[in-house]
Amino acid sequence: MLVIPKQINPREYVLVIVLGQDNIERMMANDPAQLGLYQLPPPWPDLRCRDLFIAYETDENMARIETLCRQQNEREAWEYLMRGWQNRPDKGDGGGHLWLAGIGRTVEG
Repeated sequence: MLVIPKQINPREYVLVIVLGQDNIERMMANDPAQLGLYQLPPPWPDLRCRDLFIAYETDENMARIETLCRQQNEREAWEYLMRGWQNRPDKGDGGGHLWLAGIGRTVEG
């Protein structure tokens, strides 16, 4: 699993969690993926996470992204990760219904 934050303004960031095949296999065995946002290094815990993207990449693509990040080429890594992104409200992106666990109701998004 790769975790890549990107600050978008002085108070907020977006986060991409990149899952690999091993993560998917564990999840298919009912072992959910977990990320403690408090574990991120500064400045991230002091900022608000506005959006969360979850992506899947092959081992080969994960290695490419890791290399870009190690080279401090976050912009190219981000562009590569978002290469196929589309906002698809008809498929559940943004809006729609959000189930609030423990509250017992849905909220229009």
